[in-house]
Amino acid sequence: MSKRSHKSANDERDDPPMSRLFIVCSKSNTEKEFYEAFSKFGNVEDVKIVKEKDGSSKGVAFVKFQKTSEAANACEGLNGQMIGTSSRPIKVLIAASRNMGSASGKSREDEKAQRLFIIIPKGFTEENLHDEFDKYGEIEDISIIRDRKTKEGKGFAYIKFKKFSYAALAFENCDEKYKAVFAEPKPSRSGSSSLNDSGSNASSNYGDDRYGMSHDLMVSNNGDCALHVICSPMITHDQLWRLFDIVPNMDYCKMNSESDFSSSATVVYKTQQAALHARQKLHGFEYPIGERLIVKLSSEMKSAPVVDTQNFFNNSNGANFCSVNLPSPQAQAPPQAQCAQRCFIVCSPHVLPIHVLKKVFCRFGNLIDVYLLSNRNCGYVKYASHESARQAMKTLHGAEIYGVKLKVLEAEEPSEPRKRSKMDLD
Repeated sequence: MSKRSHKSANDERDDPPMSRLFIVCSKSNTEKEFYEAFSKFGNVEDVKIVKEKDGSSKGVAFVKFQKTSEAANACEGLNGQMIGTSSRPIKVLIAASRNMGSASGKSREDEKAQRLFIIIPKGFTEENLHDEFDKYGEIEDISIIRDRKTKEGKGFAYIKFKKFSYAALAFENCDEKYKAVFAEPKPSRSGSSSLNDSGSNASSNYGDDRYGMSHDLMVSNNGDCALHVICSPMITHDQLWRLFDIVPNMDYCKMNSESDFSSSATVVYKTQQAALHARQKLHGFEYPIGERLIVKLSSEMKSAPVVDTQNFFNNSNGANFCSVNLPSPQAQAPPQAQCAQRCFIVCSPHVLPIHVLKKVFCRFGNLIDVYLLSNRNCGYVKYASHESARQAMKTLHGAEIYGVKLKVLEAEEPSEPRKRSKMDLD
């Protein structure tokens, strides 16, 4: 089961995560020797020896594997071994990744490679997770994030394996519903640095843990620190991260799909006060222009806070996000279809994102388009069928979508201009 995700060109070198190794080696080691030694553990995609300005080796190299598990086996199998004709043992580490933050010290690096962050049903127990993940290798610890007062699970958990290779197997092969990612250890207060491809030190671009939440901070909070965000599909993970990081004390941000281009995300802060502040500042904020963010506390959602947006909209009756039951999604009308009926819609207190409105109004069939008037909280829905428009008005008028109330009315069609008669011209 592939866990490879869509990334920008700059991040393809770290796809899948933890598949790139950093090697401290002899300056005499060649690319051919690296290929011969590391190919025994899997498909080597690239070898890069970092060189001085004069072309000589710096004594460090990077090896990129096709799979995370292959890199894990190579890391464990070749660390401390000699390759080629050199008598110097090589040191094999996991290369720092922009998406995975950075590690300072061997213990933090090991923890990062052995620990997974997963999404689970709120009723899951440690025994359930042990039975599910024990098949991949020896487990050291399972930690379910729980509410301090109610002891109810928050839908998040950490699993720490004995070895990197065990965690890699679980990452690649566990059910996609767990949305497994490698969990960054809690950042040290003194900051951290990472080795980049030039062999020099570079500060992490993201600082705090990008994928894993700080367990101590989550458990210590009485209130709800998680936000559920509905945003434009055009927003990337990096853009959303930077937007919500404007509010101090953000601990975690994750798109709820395999792709960086999603329309649903979970953002967690270290304190309830910070989460409430972010909700107040960013709910209804236009980003990008014309698309407003919906930001809710997870406790305000009718379902679990983390949602796969595609399944959330496409495979439900709307109970998760709408105050009325909706029919199943239907295909849109062809682009050349003629408009049979327009509906006039009003959103209060603010407009919903266009992609959300389309996901809702398409359920009645024959939808041509949804558009909003500039700088207004109203717009029009065009249908190729009078019956589809009638059903949309009957079902959605007065309904609430994510707390936004809709008015759906029959639109007045503009009358054709009267032809000027000869008398008018006279």
